[in-house]
Amino acid sequence: MHGPKPMLANSPRKPSPLSIAWQALKGKLAFCMETFVACPWAAKQWKLIHALATAIEARHAASKDELQRVRWYATFLAAELKLPRRQRKDLELAALLHDIGLLAIPEVLTHKPGPLAPEEFEKIKTHPVVGACILQQAGFSDDVVRIVRAHHEAWDGTGYPDGLRGESIPLGARILSVADCLVALTSPRPYRSAQDPETALRWLVTQAGRRFDPVVVQSLGRCWVRLQQATAASASRGADST
Repeated sequence: MHGPKPMLANSPRKPSPLSIAWQALKGKLAFCMETFVACPWAAKQWKLIHALATAIEARHAASKDELQRVRWYATFLAAELKLPRRQRKDLELAALLHDIGLLAIPEVLTHKPGPLAPEEFEKIKTHPVVGACILQQAGFSDDVVRIVRAHHEAWDGTGYPDGLRGESIPLGARILSVADCLVALTSPRPYRSAQDPETALRWLVTQAGRRFDPVVVQSLGRCWVRLQQATAASASRGADST
């Protein structure tokens, strides 16, 4: 197992990925600041979080509400696994903001309609570390930061950025990894169409014990029918309110 790698350091000669991400955030969030200032503190926090999620989606998501779907699946799984309320809340925040580091990645890479070159994939692989740095500096809890940093780790140790394995990966990150992949598989991408949910579930099951925590995948299988029913009901309520 590899030990944790240090956060990215600023280069004296060129802007670091972290500074690039901060600059991107300033521009992306300018539109929401008037309403943010007028809100009570608790509401301000959530408005900012949702604004950040909107900025991430506006630049990198292939379809609308992908991060909300990740949040929905992750929190549903967390409840199924009986995580304490505090851990569920941290996971909810991490689910909305886990890809904030992608703001430091050129869109030409994240929207590339084909395989990435090795050096391009190395750039993509920096986004969990950049995202963790951003959230750490913004004052998010250590647990949220750890989940974001580890959401691309794999159960068998082949993930990134730290090559963590098994239960050394934070549980929230193991849950988020499954939820994130489920949404990715069922959403269109420049190089493929969206899969139907049942096909996506079957693929996730094949990766239990490899890429994903088998306990989390088993939990997804147990609650699958209820999850699909709750998702459909939630979508229906949203349509009725528009």
